[in-house]
Amino acid sequence: MPRVGYTSDWISAAVELRSSYSFGDDRYTAASPGKNLAENDGPLQLQQAYVTIGDPKKFPLTAKVGRQELSFGDQRLVGAAMWLNIPHTFDAIKVRYQDSFFGVDLFAADLVYVRGDHFEESNSQDRLSGA
Repeated sequence: MPRVGYTSDWISAAVELRSSYSFGDDRYTAASPGKNLAENDGPLQLQQAYVTIGDPKKFPLTAKVGRQELSFGDQRLVGAAMWLNIPHTFDAIKVRYQDSFFGVDLFAADLVYVRGDHFEESNSQDRLSGA
């Protein structure tokens, strides 16, 4: 999972690629919709690409926009699930408020699906939002 990033005072950005490709593996699983299977992943895919705006040391509000991993709690409901062959990512916007007493994340996200040898796209019918 090679990663390149940039950080300044109020803006940071990151791009992370991933490969879960398996050579000569053409398994078919009847119960699966054919998504998020390692054998259908291309040789190199976009895992994350986002921009973060804000400096939590100077102002309590930050925003993160783009393809990103969302992980809350023990990741049973929302998480990257790094134990999978292809971890979950979301095309999302996340706004975070954090001060010395209170913190909250507000987000709206679409789950990204893997399709064999195609650029990974999110599905607006799998939209998730919360706080």
